[in-house]
Formats: sequence, C-alpha cells, structure tokens
Amino acid sequence: MAARSASGPDLAAIRAMRAILPGLLLLAPSTARALAPDRVAWTTTELSQATDLVLAPDGLSVVMADPSAGALGVLDLRSWSVRTASTCAGSVGAAPWTVDDEVRVYTGCEDGTVTWATLSDGDLSPSGQSVDVAGGPVLGLLWLDGLLYVLTEPDDGGNPTLHVYDPDSDAVDAIDGYPSTLGHSGYQDMEENGSYLLVLHGSDNLSKVSPSTGSSVVEQAALGVLDGQDLVTQAEGTSVYGAGGAAFAWFDLSENDWSLYLDSSDGLDEVEAVCLLEEEELLVLADAGEGALLLFEYFGSTNGVGDDEVDRLAYPEGQAGVSEIVSADGFVVAGTDQGALWVMTGGPWVEVQSWTPDVATDGDTLSLVFQSDRAGDYEVRVGADDDEGGTLVASGAVEADVATTVQLVVGDDFVEGENQVRVVVDDGSGQAGHDAAVVDVDNPPSAVPLTQDGVGVGDGYLTLSFTAPGDEDLATIQVYVSTTAFAAEDWPDGGPAFDGQDDLDPDDLVFEVEPDAAVELVIAPLSNDVTYYLAARATDDGGLEGPMSTVVTGTPLETYSASELAGETGGFCGTPGAASLALGLLGLGLAGGRRRRALPALGLAVAVALAAPGAADAAEVAPEDRVMGATQLRFGPMWYDDGNIVNDVLGDSGHNVLWLETGPSWRGYAQFSLGAGFYRKKATLLTSEGTVSTQDDLLWSVPLTANLTLRLDVLQEQVLVPYLTAGGDLWLWQERWTEDAEGNKDGLGGGKWGYHYGAGGQLLLDVFDRGRAGLTFSRLGIKDSYITGEWRRQEVGVFQEGLDLSNDQVTLGLAVHY
Repeated sequence: MAARSASGPDLAAIRAMRAILPGLLLLAPSTARALAPDRVAWTTTELSQATDLVLAPDGLSVVMADPSAGALGVLDLRSWSVRTASTCAGSVGAAPWTVDDEVRVYTGCEDGTVTWATLSDGDLSPSGQSVDVAGGPVLGLLWLDGLLYVLTEPDDGGNPTLHVYDPDSDAVDAIDGYPSTLGHSGYQDMEENGSYLLVLHGSDNLSKVSPSTGSSVVEQAALGVLDGQDLVTQAEGTSVYGAGGAAFAWFDLSENDWSLYLDSSDGLDEVEAVCLLEEEELLVLADAGEGALLLFEYFGSTNGVGDDEVDRLAYPEGQAGVSEIVSADGFVVAGTDQGALWVMTGGPWVEVQSWTPDVATDGDTLSLVFQSDRAGDYEVRVGADDDEGGTLVASGAVEADVATTVQLVVGDDFVEGENQVRVVVDDGSGQAGHDAAVVDVDNPPSAVPLTQDGVGVGDGYLTLSFTAPGDEDLATIQVYVSTTAFAAEDWPDGGPAFDGQDDLDPDDLVFEVEPDAAVELVIAPLSNDVTYYLAARATDDGGLEGPMSTVVTGTPLETYSASELAGETGGFCGTPGAASLALGLLGLGLAGGRRRRALPALGLAVAVALAAPGAADAAEVAPEDRVMGATQLRFGPMWYDDGNIVNDVLGDSGHNVLWLETGPSWRGYAQFSLGAGFYRKKATLLTSEGTVSTQDDLLWSVPLTANLTLRLDVLQEQVLVPYLTAGGDLWLWQERWTEDAEGNKDGLGGGKWGYHYGAGGQLLLDVFDRGRAGLTFSRLGIKDSYITGEWRRQEVGVFQEGLDLSNDQVTLGLAVHY
C-alpha cells in the first residue's frame, strides 16, 4: 500500500511503491466498479445545520442532527423530501437503533441527557422521553452490539468521558470500567469498526477504546500534518482512516500509529470530511480549500489509495463547511454546517415536478409530470421502495431536460392511504435515477353490512348488530331512521330525516367505530308497536360517505320476564317486602362462588376420599364400625315441565343444578340431611309477540332442602346400594333483567316452598382399592366412599301463585360415609 508513516520514511521509496501498485492490483481478483458520482445533482437548505449523517437501518433514509435547531432531520431517499423533529437543545449525533419493529434515532443534548425520535416511513416522531447520562454536554454517540456509547464533556473541563447505556435495562454505566475518561481533550468524531470505538480528538490525537472494558490507549507517534476532522471505517473490515487539513491517513490498530496516505503534494488543502465508496472503489474527500469534492481510487482488498485524482466535483456556488458524507443506495449525500444537503450521482437525476390530484379516488386520472437531466427509458411504479419493486403501471422514453407527462388511472394498483408513485429513469450507464410522488388515495368506505337478522328488538328501542367495514380510515357510522319506507338507491348520499314522534336526537345516530369491529348500536328512544325503517352508511376520516346499506325494519315491543309472565309478585311465601330482600341478600352471598368455585370442591372431596395409595390393609377397617353420617356433592341437568313459562323465556335446555347435602345416619340404612344448592340461567326477555328480545334476563336460585333417605345396604361391602329419598324444599330465587336502552336493571325475587322425591344408586369405590380405603379411614375417619347418581322430582311453587319452579333432575357426584 502507498503510505508515509508517522516517522517519515524515504519518500522516493514511497513513490516507487505507488508506481508499481496499479500493476500489483491487476493481479488481485477483479470486481466490477459501480458508477462513480460525477456531479452534485441536487441541493436543499431546509435545515439550520446538517451534521452526523447516518444511513437508517432500512436503507430508505438518511438521518442527521441539527444542533442549531435542537432537532433531528431525515432525508427520504425515495422522494428526496426532508422532515424534522424537535428534540433538545444542542442536539448532536444521530444513532439509529431497531427495537422490535420500532426504529429509534437517538441524539445527545447539551444538558447531558439522551433522547430519541421514532423513525417510520421517512418521518420522525419525538418520543418526549430522555435518559440522564452525565452532567456535561453530550459530544457524540453511536451504537455497537446493542449498546449506546455516549461521549460527554465533563463539567470541570477535563478530558471527555465515555459512558454506556443499555436500553433493555435502562441502565447507565452498569458495565465495569465505565464511565471511562479518555487520554486526550477535545472532540471531532467517533466511529466503530466492530472491535473498537475510535475517538478523534483533533489534530492527530486519537483514542482507541475497548467496548467491553472501557479501557483506552492513544496513538503512539505524531503525524503533524494531520489536522483531524473526520473518521471513517470500512463497512466490513478493520481499517480506520482519518482526514483533516492537508492529509488523509490510515490508523494501524495493531501498532496504534498513523500512516500518511495523501497530503498537499497530492492536491489536498483543507479537508473537512471523508467518505469511502467501497462498491465504486473510490475515496471522497471534501476539501474546503479546493472548493471541491476530490475523488481518489480506493482499493479495500489491499488497503491501498491511488495518489492521482480520479475526478473533482465543485461545491455548489456559495456553499461550504461540509460536516459529513455518507453513501446511500448508489448516491452520495453530504451535509454542511449551514444546513445544506447535497446529493451526488453518476446517473440521471429525476424530479417529479407536479401531480394532480393530491387526493384521488378509484377511477380518477392521475396526471404526473417529471423531468430527467439525461435521456433514457422511464418506468412508473406504484408502491415501490426501490427501482424494481411495486407494480409497473407505465413506461416509455424521456428526453433530457424535457418535461414528460404520464396519465394514470387510479385503480386496484393503488391502496387506501398514501401511495409511493416512483419514477425511475435508466440511461444505460449502470445507475438509474428516481424520484417519487406521494399520492393519497381516499376512497369512500365500504357499505355497512346491515341485514334483517342483525335487527334486535327491545322495550322502547331497537339494536343493529353487524361487523364494521374494514377500511383503515373508517371514522363513524351514521344511522338513518324513518317511519316511512325508503330505498337505498333513492339516497346516493345522506339519508332521510327522522319523521317520527319520538324524541330521537340526530347526534345520537352517529357512532364512532373501529374497522372490522363487532358492533351493536342501540337506537332509542322509540315507540313500541311502531314499525321503523333503518339504514346506515360509513364515513371515513376525510369525510367521504360510503354507500347506503340495505334498508331493514324493526318494531320495538314490550318485553316480559318469566316472573312477570307468570304473574309473580315476589316475596317470601308470596309476601313481598323486607323478608324478600333478606333472602335475596343471602342468595347473593351464596351465589358469589358460582359453579366454577363449587366444582373444584367436588374434586377436593374426591382427592380427600381417595387419598394416595397406602400400606394399610383393608382388614384394619372394622366391618362393624357404625356409620355416623354422610355427605353428598352432586351436579347435573334439570328440566322444567312442558308449558312452564320459564322454558318460554329461558329456553328448555341448559339448566343445571349443584347440590351439597350432609347429615347424620343410622348405621347407613337411614339418613337425615340438610342441603343447599345453586342454579343459574341466563337468557333474554320475551316480547309481547312471543319472540326473543335483546334485553338480558338472569334467573338464579339457592334451593334449601331437608331430606330423609332410605338405603338398601344389607350386604357387607355391598358394591351397589339403591336408595329412596324425599323431603321438603325452600327455593330462594331472584330474576333480574335489563329494563331499558340505557342498560338499567330491574328485578323480582322471593322464596318458593315445595317438596321432592327421588331414587338413586351408589357405587362403592372402596372395592377398587382396599388399601386406599383403609388408609382413608385411618387418616380421615371415612368408612365408605361412593359414586352417586340420583333422579329427583321437584314440586316447587305449586302451593303459591306465580312462578312455578317444578322440575326433574338427574345429578351425579360423590358421597362419603363416616
């Protein structure tokens, strides 16, 4: 490689080496060189400053800091638009980092904090959050291996201090060795090469930092000609270069020493910034003294630099102060201290000059006008982020510097919302140029899928149930109500005004909804027994109306609960009042556990009765031990009698009851027990026409029982024991229902006397594991355990007016004798 070391070797030898270097490079494997930039094709001055330029992770934009404005900026490489986001005073550094699907761009602040903005689709949104790193101003920052390294200036004016921030743990300097004070004062630039952090302090002063420990070393020899302004590293590799003044030099990481590559003898005067174009095999130096961007050959495979200028690109007139240069998607972007951005290219430069309309709908004709500074073939692509993506919608030839107009019909190739319409011009040179227009397509929302099946009836109101249209910009749904029949085709927009006698506020007929959401709209107040005609249409965020839905009809009707239809007055023994309230409160307390709590109790009882296998022998259980008592827990379905009004309102299926009964026993032949149960069924009220309404109805009961059970248990260790049972019952009950469109509740409750009789059988479990049975008796005093099943006939409420709760039951469960 051509180089002049810091100690100054024989210049004649260096020049001799340069003479033979091109020949040596011919021996290396060749690669096709990409097209070199040959001009500054476009400039913009939308920022106050443009420093610390970095290519975003998706490669579609370049982010940068704007310290003067306290902001971050972003250049969208698709449309060449510039946007900014205010961050903090003295904003320095732009460090993009992807967390999950979110791209954050971090920047440092003059108060020692770090903040960030979210980058999405070429736009920045400030987070409003910050992290305290140090007391002094932030000088620079960068990402390496998931950690943010932040260089700050100490309050005492000493050497810069390097900190590390872990966004996953939100911890600052949680790694041993940090904060780390560097060996030089001042700051110009900071880069990383995958193994080290390199901090250029100015002149030839450089610190090489180990990221894992924070330890640093400095350069070992002076290179006085280097007035360091900018650092650059290879995209893949270990080489690190510095530039500034009249010098471009390589830093030897193993020797911690500089080697001079280019100086004033090669035409350098006042270098401000440097960039490696590795694919193009070019080195770009921004030289303020020369007023130009100087291009030299760069050979990354051999770490060599040619000493003859390949080309020079003049600075735009009146502009200077280049702070950073980056390579981006075949283009070269430079930022200046005065806020200018320059874009350099070797291919065509394309500009979309106008497009109409800005906001289009399906079927509209989009008129797109563009121009290229070089002749070639063009393509127009919709939804493309690159020159070959999206959908090709037009193509042709373009003349240099002549405006070309393309007419496009907005159709299926466009999506709702913003569409990138990309114009690509290829002049055959090897690099295409492009620009893009962002066309907003705002189609009316889809029709509301309203059907007659989605109409629900209530007492003084109607409901409309459907799935909302899936349009992303869906905003509201407007419902139209009329007592006069109308047709959707008669209303291309809007809808009929309400013409009924009800106090129906038009504002109450506009509903905010989410796309694809399950929707139930309540239309109230309305009059019972009046037929209403209803339709709906959606409106999007832009105010566009969708087509009117199918017109449906609905008639509000008076509704009834089971107790109301039965003529029930409620109360205890038919007497309403305080007693009913007390029993209702007792029932509520018992119902709080509900079935999901009672069922685990059954499992617990089984587990206790059938405890883990033990060593006790069945002979240890004395067969003559008296049975002192028994407990049963059962669950199963119940059926009301045909014609019972409860079936009309709550349905004739889905009724289940849970029982827990316990009491003393005489030698297992006769048992007296007390018990309690739980029953709950939810449905809807019945309309005056006998149809289902949309008003919720809930009937629940806590039945109390006293039983006498006779068991035919005559054999020792009898496997199957039949039994008969009978007794009296008191069913504490309550029915609650939705009363109106606002969801207010009403209800009725009380107690119903009755009796029951039934028959069942018990299957002895002990015979399946006598060892377990013996252990259960010795530990818990349980003599026998059974699987029990019972049919029971309940006659409840037959001695009273009103609600009849008589039913048949079949329940299964577990019984234990002790």
